Amino acid sequence: KDLRFWVLGFTLGLLVGYIPLLFDGETDPFDKSSSYLVWLMGLFLSAMIVSIAHSRGVWRWAFAIGLGLPAAIIVDIIIKPETYQLPPLTVIFSVVVGMPAAFAGAYFGKLINRKLCQTVSGLTVGKDRRQGHE
Repeated sequence: KDLRFWVLGFTLGLLVGYIPLLFDGETDPFDKSSSYLVWLMGLFLSAMIVSIAHSRGVWRWAFAIGLGLPAAIIVDIIIKPETYQLPPLTVIFSVVVGMPAAFAGAYFGKLINRKLCQTVSGLTVGKDRRQGHE
């Protein structure tokens, strides 16, 4: 079951990472602020959703999703090597950009999951108590 979430997380990260690269043309994607917006919001939301669905070991989902951005950059470097001036530094920078957003989203998703479970649990317990007093 965990393997499915690893694959899902990595695939989401790869897709989010590649979206700005599809529309860039021949310019470095790190030169456009819209690329950062798509990457940061996309990685954050992807990690949050996966962590809400499976809140145990969220660091694993964050890691899988966060690695999607460097993987997308590596694929783009292979396809369009002339677009990148310093490919190794670009890959390292993509890790620096992607991982914090993925980890923040994953732990925010865990927090949401915890609050949802407490709310549902609290409603059930409150309902049982009221029935016992009647």
